[in-house]
Amino acid sequence: MPIFEIYEKTNLYKRMPTYSMFQPTKRLSLRTVTVLMTAFGAMKVPKFGLFINLIGAFACTALAFVLPVRMYDKLHEGEITKKWKLLHSALLAFGCIVGTISFIISCKEIVKAFNEDDGGEDAIAAIADIDITAATNSTSTSLL
Repeated sequence: MPIFEIYEKTNLYKRMPTYSMFQPTKRLSLRTVTVLMTAFGAMKVPKFGLFINLIGAFACTALAFVLPVRMYDKLHEGEITKKWKLLHSALLAFGCIVGTISFIISCKEIVKAFNEDDGGEDAIAAIADIDITAATNSTSTSLL
């Protein structure tokens, strides 16, 4: 259910004034404010994409692998054969392993991104200098 439908059912929304000439004004203005606040939040939060990756690593794995299998198992509890139970267990294990790996990779990327902001530019410049120096030394020795 979209967030708009949720807060349009609240008492606060129902008590907000509405212009009599144009009834959808309240809905359009509130939705516009919500979209603008979301966009502003996405622009102001540093490394927002990495945060979304972290949430997606957990939520998408649960929605794709874990929850459907668990729901199916619960709905057809007495009808599932041992072969299907084994297959479902393997799918759950795969989903949990892949989700954990994805979550760990996302955490490492976040840590790496914030460490780069704390002086990683100097480290990158030093690495670039080392690579350039190594490349010039190898070409000069190969010419001799």
